[in-house]
Amino acid sequence: MILILSSVNTEETTNDVVEWLEANKASYKRLNGYDLERLSDINIGFKNDEIEFELNSNHSLVKDVNIVWHRKWRDDDFYYLLNDNSIIHPYLRKQLGTHFASEFFAATRGLQLAFENKKWLTKPAYFRSVTSKLHTLKIAKSLGIGIPNTLVTNNKDALEKFFESEKRIITKSISDMEVFHLKGESYALYTTEVSKEQISKTPKHFFPSQFQQLVDKQYEIRSFLLDGEFYSMAIFSQARNSTLVDFRHYDFENPTRQIPYKLPQELELKLKELLKILDINCGSVDLIRGLDGIYYFLEVNSNGQFGMVSLPCNYYLEEKVAKYLINEDY
Repeated sequence: MILILSSVNTEETTNDVVEWLEANKASYKRLNGYDLERLSDINIGFKNDEIEFELNSNHSLVKDVNIVWHRKWRDDDFYYLLNDNSIIHPYLRKQLGTHFASEFFAATRGLQLAFENKKWLTKPAYFRSVTSKLHTLKIAKSLGIGIPNTLVTNNKDALEKFFESEKRIITKSISDMEVFHLKGESYALYTTEVSKEQISKTPKHFFPSQFQQLVDKQYEIRSFLLDGEFYSMAIFSQARNSTLVDFRHYDFENPTRQIPYKLPQELELKLKELLKILDINCGSVDLIRGLDGIYYFLEVNSNGQFGMVSLPCNYYLEEKVAKYLINEDY
């Protein structure tokens, strides 16, 4: 059996793969993070020296599963559980929401540990030894892959020196990009250019932040790895102002040109070695091809959305993922 750990919200990629699984009459079970909270009967316990997992039945699901596909998990926060209780102080409400989230993901880890010895398509982060973006950049550089000059600092003087050295710089999240939802609107922390004027208005010390050289680019590349093969797409984000710095700042009315792309073999080999070190067998790699001809590695996302690569390039990755899971279900 194939076990899919996914999300119930905005996860169309999983839905597409499930359609291919059903078309091929595959044996699968999908469990969303939301199900763990309230929609299914779930028991996690111990049998002998192993963690057991039961779902809506009296027998362990662990023995039935051969491969697990990990796709996202839980989308929203847990503060809504307290919305009907107006007597809770706002600060206590925040603390309780954080505690609920911590408890939920601790239970999630127990669930996933029950399948630790199974085959995985995309392991959870805590199964892997390296998860830090800075550590990933360090490994990429050691393998001879180009990376942007990078600084993490909380000091204005250091930032000013970095700006003078690089002339143009950007800032981006050290961890994952967060999206905030408020009153029906979404606000994302996109990569943004930092000007000299903005730096001059910055206090002497500030919250630790990441800065990088702004690479003058020919185009950006999103490359998805599956079963040892890269499926790459060139994104001509420099063609319009809205996507110059971050192609995710998308204009749906005037889409950016995107075409199939083949990375140089030497670079593919280095990227495969990088992902092997990171213990990632499926995910997306983001790169820039600079005007200087150098390929700059930006980051890797082990849960990378491959729908954005699949459709424009006619790669049919949803079918390929489904077939991979079916072939590994033994």
